[in-house]
Amino acid sequence: MPLPRILALYPALTTVAFNADWLLIRTDDEDIEPPLAYERLTNVGLRGLVYAFGVGFAAAHMQGDPFPMFLVTSANDRMLAALYACKHFPALRRVCVLSHSLLEEFDRADGPAEEGMARWERWWEACNRAGGEA
Repeated sequence: MPLPRILALYPALTTVAFNADWLLIRTDDEDIEPPLAYERLTNVGLRGLVYAFGVGFAAAHMQGDPFPMFLVTSANDRMLAALYACKHFPALRRVCVLSHSLLEEFDRADGPAEEGMARWERWWEACNRAGGEA
């Protein structure tokens, strides 16, 4: 079931988790309202993020076709930007990474890879500006 429909069916929902690699917001949607706008959401858990920070799966597949990685990381960036658009999610306080494999790869690699560090820093700044937690 699409995430916007889930949010519409459960108006009292305050916490949701989903795969952040889903293409929830297309590139041609930038000028319209995010499909996820929801005033009661306080906590979001993100699974996936396999290409986001250049470790694990992403590191193993970086030598291949870069287009799938570009599509997914661009979708990740748009999703985070939509979440931290305060007017669409005024109650949002926390966004957590729930991907065990990504967290294990962070531990093994001692953080994001060099090619993933810029995204990490942008996301950290977005979370801090919005008053949330990374």
